[in-house]
Amino acid sequence: MNELRQQLEQLVTHRASPSVSIYMPMVMGGPDVQENPIRFKNLLKKAAELVGDEVNGLLKPLEELVSDRDFWEERSPGLAVFHSPKLTNILRLPVAFEPIATVEDRFHLKPLLAMVADPGRFYVLALSQNATRLLEVTRERVTRIEDSEIPDSLDATLPIWFADKQLQYHSDGEGAPRYHGQGAGEGRAAEDDRRFLAAVDEGLRKVVRGRDAPVVLAGVSELTAMFREISDHPHITDGSVEGNVEALSDQTLRERAYPVAEPALRQSRHRARARVDELAHTDRVAVDMEDVLRASFDGRVDVLFVAEGQRVWGSFDPASREITVEDGQSDENVDLTDLAALRTYEQGGTVYMVEAAEMPKDATPAVAILRY
Repeated sequence: MNELRQQLEQLVTHRASPSVSIYMPMVMGGPDVQENPIRFKNLLKKAAELVGDEVNGLLKPLEELVSDRDFWEERSPGLAVFHSPKLTNILRLPVAFEPIATVEDRFHLKPLLAMVADPGRFYVLALSQNATRLLEVTRERVTRIEDSEIPDSLDATLPIWFADKQLQYHSDGEGAPRYHGQGAGEGRAAEDDRRFLAAVDEGLRKVVRGRDAPVVLAGVSELTAMFREISDHPHITDGSVEGNVEALSDQTLRERAYPVAEPALRQSRHRARARVDELAHTDRVAVDMEDVLRASFDGRVDVLFVAEGQRVWGSFDPASREITVEDGQSDENVDLTDLAALRTYEQGGTVYMVEAAEMPKDATPAVAILRY
């Protein structure tokens, strides 16, 4: 289990009143980076209003961060802060969250759960004659896949080519080899590249067999174009990361590949969303908030869609299964969509956060595909 999931498990099980949760997007560069501590300060004010005088000085450690220059020097697209009398956890994450501050008897985890339960997994195949790499990328991390059957360089496939073609060479008197037979000169170099990329394609298939995840190509245009001609892999994205990628770090490749993979990642979500329409008006889909919440506690939710920016404040008693919906947020209620997302994640379901326009017309801010 990676570090983020370990932290999430701690946050999921934490109970303390009041528990403050703050999410905000961060400006990554330019003169507007000065807005980051201002945004945070404004969200702290909202949290202070909800906390009131319940715990004197509770927010002081967070207030001190506003003027901490070192804290704001480290930037990420999203910042999530969780603080209670018992625990403080600050996460810098690759997702630009909607700004929100909540105070409940547990942490508000729906945005974080949606990020983890919908990992956004894809692969980056960095093509190079000298250093080919295959990376597995999620919203949380980038991992280089080692010991695969993908040749890491053109040289690794040359002996196979030599044996296959049975080429001969002789010296020109200065020790430089000269090749005889079909494919000499530029033709031989192109044939070498094609055999190399065909071996890469064969190795790629063995690694990602059966996985419905996009593959982003990275490399000079000649290699990526040739690879597309050779491979019929169904999940190669239309776009590529163009240029010499040998000197790029795995993390830099991840950052450049994410915008390329995003359209394909949305398609996976859309396929799940299409299932909602296919199963509409059957007992496999729940669109009422009370039905969704009860099903999440029963472990029946396979896929949960929650609308971004929409919340349902209220309370739920698991013993009596009674649900109370209230008009607004208070220090005594919770977001019921967050509660449903939490229970769905805990029991192995997938959580998607989508725009309100993507939700079924007759659904509340949550809709679920049920396992049974």
